[in-house]
Amino acid sequence: MVGHLLITAIPLAAALTVALAAAWRRWAPPLAVAMAAGIALRLYIAVIAGLDPSQPVDFMYQFANAIQAVLHHQDPLQLPNSQWHFLPAMAYVNVAEYQLGILVHLPWQFVGRAAPVIADIALIPLVGALAGAGRRRRAAALQYALNPVVIMVSAIHGQLEPAGLAFGVGALLVALRVRKVATSQGAARSRDLARSRWRAQVNGVLLGIAISANSWPALLIPGLLRALPDRRRRLEAMAWTAGIPLLFLVTGPAIIGYPARYLGRDIRSLLITRGVIGDWGWTVLVTGGNQEISAAWGLAGTLILLAVLTAVMYLWRRAHPVDLITAMALAFLAATNRLGSQYLAWPVPWQAARPSRGTGIFFALASAWAGAGYLWIGRAPDVNAWLAMHQPWSYSSLAVLPFLVLAMPWARRAPSRAAVRPVTAPPGDGQAAAQDDRQPVS
Repeated sequence: MVGHLLITAIPLAAALTVALAAAWRRWAPPLAVAMAAGIALRLYIAVIAGLDPSQPVDFMYQFANAIQAVLHHQDPLQLPNSQWHFLPAMAYVNVAEYQLGILVHLPWQFVGRAAPVIADIALIPLVGALAGAGRRRRAAALQYALNPVVIMVSAIHGQLEPAGLAFGVGALLVALRVRKVATSQGAARSRDLARSRWRAQVNGVLLGIAISANSWPALLIPGLLRALPDRRRRLEAMAWTAGIPLLFLVTGPAIIGYPARYLGRDIRSLLITRGVIGDWGWTVLVTGGNQEISAAWGLAGTLILLAVLTAVMYLWRRAHPVDLITAMALAFLAATNRLGSQYLAWPVPWQAARPSRGTGIFFALASAWAGAGYLWIGRAPDVNAWLAMHQPWSYSSLAVLPFLVLAMPWARRAPSRAAVRPVTAPPGDGQAAAQDDRQPVS
């Protein structure tokens, strides 16, 4: 156990150290350097994780159950204790990975991490593009490439988050391009209006795919709406955003082969989440740091979360779309009654692209907290050891919450003249970023 901890933790700690130093010193090496470092880290950690006899429970069993359901023409949302509360989009991807493993004679422990790792690698240049051009692009790509949270989520946990993030970032990049066309003048504006409408539809398709992969990218909708220039483009984008998940839902019976009468209960399964509390945040005070299922506290937590997110949408309603998304993601983490370590990946691309004063602290604390879960608690030898380790880990999340609030882009909340365009400051320079956003829309 100690040996595995060291060979995994040391490269991740080194990556975090370099990332923080790069932000402090404003390093911006060529994109090829960020890509090489990001690919090497993810492949190394994925291979180490694949060789580890201790595997994440959901990755090994819940994902495997969904795969077998698809292969045996069963509804993956209705399997006993499967906890697959997603549309079947990623189940199809997992089936493809599983079949590839059979073809090349590799076990699920390796092929099951392929799609998350590939999506996470694709995010490196996407996050760079979200930051802008030149030095900003290179610096943001490096920050994402070296971030231990997203590396652990993709290469150790094999979770769905990187796919949702990749399509979500792609959707926002397209939306920002639509706004740029809409603010152009004269002949250039006339030539590009048709292209602008097509891009708004592409924006909706990409966000719809993100939501189909993992339902949480619905949090991106306010930011995407903020990025689009007018009501018509927003309606077009939202029509596609709703249509793509609906398509995955209604075609499930035809593609997989289970009865269409199950669709009603599938919708209920997608809308209802289990009230698992005690892992994170304020609910540890309710459970004493133990994991429990409580419908009452789950309902209360949902109401609290909705109130917090509504307030954040109002406060950041005029902010840059990336800042609005960052604030929404961080507010969710700070207020939620339930959390999996993979949720900590949600704010990372947006904060790497447009950092605030607390970004580096959030990256460090999130890496430490998630690392304790993945590398320490996840390798507990038995249930009693897991419970003893889980309590202090859960309580330690209370120390992280204030820094989630600190990392929100408070200085860029909202002047009515805020520019919806990339930040001009390198990572770590929150003041320069705030000044940039006070410039009027051109």
